[in-house]
Amino acid sequence: MTNLVERPGEISYTRKRIIGFATKLPDSKIEIDTELEAMFNFYEKYKDKIEPQILASLVHFLFVSIHPFIDGNGRVARLIHSFVLMKAGLPLFAFDPNHRNIYFSLLDKGRTESVEEFVQFCIDKHKELI
Repeated sequence: MTNLVERPGEISYTRKRIIGFATKLPDSKIEIDTELEAMFNFYEKYKDKIEPQILASLVHFLFVSIHPFIDGNGRVARLIHSFVLMKAGLPLFAFDPNHRNIYFSLLDKGRTESVEEFVQFCIDKHKELI
């Protein structure tokens, strides 16, 4: 993110929104810090209890929904997704930009209804690459 944002890698405690979606993202220090800690705790608690492709998709969803950076949240979420898969001996997660609209739509649906379709989407796209 060097030369793309003013302070790359720093958590941004400012109001952020995703264009085209009404979802309110966490924007206070306490919200963001608490949600990041909860995400890491979730991973630690379930890393040996949930199937890796499901866990990777859920952690991806949680991170991108916390949206702690000004830019690059999706890239970091996909790196985290790949990290979880690699720890389980599975190939990296790659995302085809041609599916961007459905990706964003399912993220929004996951925030307002159920994350199930987002998880299935991630699993399906990962299987297509394998």
